[in-house]
Amino acid sequence: MEYQFVLNENFTTSILWRERPGLAIPYVVIIGSAAVIGTFGNLLVIAALALMSQRRQRGVGNIFVLNLALSDLVVTALINPFSITGAVKGTSFFRDNLGLCRGLASVCVISCVVSLLTIGHIAVNRYVYICHHSKYSKIYSKGRCVVACMTSWLIGVAIDLPSHLGWSQHGFDNKSHKCIFDRKFKYAYTAFFCIVGIMLPLVVIIIFYLKIFIHMSAAKIKLDKYAHLGTHKIFFKTLRQARMMFVTFVAFSFCWSRYVFVLLLDKDDTYPLEAHLLTSMIAHIHASLNFVIYGLHNKTFREAYRIIMVEKIAWCCQNCKPELKENPGDATSISTCCDDVTSPIFEDQHFHEGLCHCFQSDSRSLPCKEKCDDAITDTKTLTPLSPLYSQSHINGFLANCQSTPRTLPVAEPLTA
Repeated sequence: MEYQFVLNENFTTSILWRERPGLAIPYVVIIGSAAVIGTFGNLLVIAALALMSQRRQRGVGNIFVLNLALSDLVVTALINPFSITGAVKGTSFFRDNLGLCRGLASVCVISCVVSLLTIGHIAVNRYVYICHHSKYSKIYSKGRCVVACMTSWLIGVAIDLPSHLGWSQHGFDNKSHKCIFDRKFKYAYTAFFCIVGIMLPLVVIIIFYLKIFIHMSAAKIKLDKYAHLGTHKIFFKTLRQARMMFVTFVAFSFCWSRYVFVLLLDKDDTYPLEAHLLTSMIAHIHASLNFVIYGLHNKTFREAYRIIMVEKIAWCCQNCKPELKENPGDATSISTCCDDVTSPIFEDQHFHEGLCHCFQSDSRSLPCKEKCDDAITDTKTLTPLSPLYSQSHINGFLANCQSTPRTLPVAEPLTA
């Protein structure tokens, strides 16, 4: 199979770098910054998840967040740096490294598809948790989440496979200056990738988030009469949790939609270089955004970032290590026993199993554990959105289990 569009330049630098430095230099600076910041950010997310796992924040939904960070890391650490090479060297570099270019193109397609499919898994996860809460623990186990993530990678491979079987081909694109599938070889595959690989999953995700917010709106109306129990505070935390993951989806849609439309509409390859270069750049920048979204929207993530960057990375400041907070009534600090258990990225069964444990550390023991067991059983029998109004049930039992009645701390999920 010939890759004609890869072999059409004899210069040692790209046309973009030689003739359009005013466009090439900002592009290299932006994509280079995205590569460095995004790689650091995705590694930070992975480290934060590892830290949370050590602190018993093992919500099974965290597996999807980890998978998203890994797929984004592939783009920021591998694809974006070679995009800089493409902008500077053009086809002269990849002409002598055609196998590398084909490999990069495959990895790019697969990782981008996996990112979107993982965002889709998160949407379905949130839908089941919020709208069908009683079935959540039965549907989402650790093993099933791992299988779902592995399936995402297999689907990504399946979508890229036609490029190795003659329906399309891989090579260096002279307008986007990236190794990618040849959008001009067969338009049918370009349309297939855009519609099946990107647009269809986006539509499905939108439907699930609409269902979530419709359900939440109806639940709010029903819970208005229980406002005196403090249920609205927990309700809005759950709503913010869904909103945060929705922001992740919106960021992907915003970054990728322009590039997809350019690929679909430029069937005859008449669009200017800028259209392909800039829209593909914005699409790849998405992989550098999620760690920022998590940090901006969630206190627990910010605390994990702080611990990693200040206590773990700044090891030279041995005398300046921050002490973990010890405020048993504030679950926004991941240092408290209760928060260790009740603040996973996705509140699931650990929210309930952690209730007894969180009052049994050090001298804070439960003299009547059987009552706490009753509280857990009572909580598990509640209908969808049980975290929204289970607090009033649990507090009654905990008050009997303590010499000094205490209020159950409100869990701060990572996605709040």
